[in-house]
Amino acid sequence: MPRPEPDLLFVYGTLRSESDSGMADWLRARAFHLGPGHARGSLFMLDGYPGLIPGEAGSVLGNIYRLYDDGDEVLAALDEYEECSARFPAPQEYERRVIIVEAPDGPLQAWAWIYAWPVAGRERIDSGDFLKPGFSNS
Repeated sequence: MPRPEPDLLFVYGTLRSESDSGMADWLRARAFHLGPGHARGSLFMLDGYPGLIPGEAGSVLGNIYRLYDDGDEVLAALDEYEECSARFPAPQEYERRVIIVEAPDGPLQAWAWIYAWPVAGRERIDSGDFLKPGFSNS
């Protein structure tokens, strides 16, 4: 898998800095929060968490992090959290990929977890913000 330079991460759901999840706290202790960012695409509500489908339409709000020196360990742990490590059977719900994220200072490349299953019948989060959703049916 190609590595973005530098090691950046884009999170848009339960890992966001504003989230009260235990994993968001865990991530904040292992990566430096650079600030907000937007990815092109659509956000869908799954089972209490969101899934990003990249595309030209729409904008998804999230946070950009810079991974500390143990970045490989952090990514491996987050792959476990997102259930997309090798120990989970295929087809996996998420795939970790490098995407383009719009940051205040311009575009950058960052790791993100992309939803890999069909979204038919799922509610689209029209606001693009998992923490302040507005919905419509897909």
